[in-house]
Amino acid sequence: PTVAEQPLSPPVSLSPDDAGATSSDALSDDRASAEETENQSQQPPPPEAESESTVAAQTAARPPSLARTEGFVIPASIIDGDSFRLGIRRIRLHGIDAPELGQICQVDGQQVACGQNSRRALIGLTVGVRVQCDRLDTDPEGGDVSRCSADGLDVSSAMVRSGNAVAYRAESADYVADEDSARDKKYGLWQGTFQMPWEWRAGKGQDTQR
Repeated sequence: PTVAEQPLSPPVSLSPDDAGATSSDALSDDRASAEETENQSQQPPPPEAESESTVAAQTAARPPSLARTEGFVIPASIIDGDSFRLGIRRIRLHGIDAPELGQICQVDGQQVACGQNSRRALIGLTVGVRVQCDRLDTDPEGGDVSRCSADGLDVSSAMVRSGNAVAYRAESADYVADEDSARDKKYGLWQGTFQMPWEWRAGKGQDTQR
């Protein structure tokens, strides 16, 4: 934390006699010594050393700093439409939810492997370009919940705007406008009917925790 500057000591008030003295009047050694003593007495005392417990409490109160992971991904690193591996880290995209790999959706009465389509969309966005991810949180399995960009493009936003994922409102409202746009334009999932990914997982008896 930034250390606050020590306040300047207030100026010493001169007596009426001092105020009337001309520049040729030299203060006596005794007066000079007395003023120096007065100045020192008005200086604020030095701050006491912080105890270890105080420092620990201040450290615990600080918000966690962002941890950045960056590099290149390969198709095999893409787990599904909202998670992948970057280096040694497992990344889950913040603020969105994508169909699970085995999830099937309906378009014009036909079954569509929307989970696989979502994974392919994420491959198209991330493979071959530099990916940067800033960790915002961690999931129960220890993976990073991150906001990621691929060559400067917000990956979560692009996935939702293309209709290959939905805004995960339980976590964030960041991508609700992108979802509204995809729904209006009938992109991706919005061409037909589908279950929200968390509902599909619940129906399969899978953990709905993101």
